[in-house]
Amino acid sequence: MSMDYDGSYLIPALLLRALGQPFIMVPLSLMSAAALPPQDVASASTLFNVMRNLGGAIGIAGLATLLQKRTDLH
Repeated sequence: MSMDYDGSYLIPALLLRALGQPFIMVPLSLMSAAALPPQDVASASTLFNVMRNLGGAIGIAGLATLLQKRTDLH
């Protein structure tokens, strides 16, 4: 990337991510609850989504911290 880098260059990568993410998350969600008894599926789904959101929040916080530290360095 350079100072001439335009945001429109990111659109194909973001579209690919947006199209590919459901193909990963839906099967993972189904596989995580497949072997459970029906009465436990709702709790397992809730736990799966909480952990997914928590992981995303931690990842975003870590990247934001890294970006800030690198910005200060440069």
